[in-house]
Amino acid sequence: MSDGREGSACRRREALDTKLPIDIAMQSLGGAHGLDVHWLGLKSALCKADAVVLPKGIDHLHFILRVDGIFGTFGGDGVDRVRVSRARRFVQVDICVPTARWMNRSNGEIADFICGELSRSVEKIVASVRRVDRAFDGAGLAMALNKAGSAYRAEMVKVK
Repeated sequence: MSDGREGSACRRREALDTKLPIDIAMQSLGGAHGLDVHWLGLKSALCKADAVVLPKGIDHLHFILRVDGIFGTFGGDGVDRVRVSRARRFVQVDICVPTARWMNRSNGEIADFICGELSRSVEKIVASVRRVDRAFDGAGLAMALNKAGSAYRAEMVKVK
């Protein structure tokens, strides 16, 4: 699918489901076909996650994997940006995956990186949603993400 840039080598996995409280999409700058299995595995784990506690005024939490490739880089490494849209009632977390983090790496190593960034994102989410919900501490969210991350990682280790 197009990301709005004519002639762009950017490949986007538009799969955000606004019916789910938490979801993930992937955007790649070429060559990261091997990460499709990670995107699908994490999406499946997040869909099966326990009830997620979100801040008041927020209905959805969206993770975007921004994967560097042969056509360019997003310029980050790990959790790069957390955006809160009060009008549209969502939080978006961008996780940049540089080429060095996925090329010539095992599925377990890639999963470890992504799970680590999911865990690190909670602190940034809590800081970003203070305007919306001052009482949100992120403990329930952290538990749900850690559980989903563990299930995802266990599946990725099995994939050859």
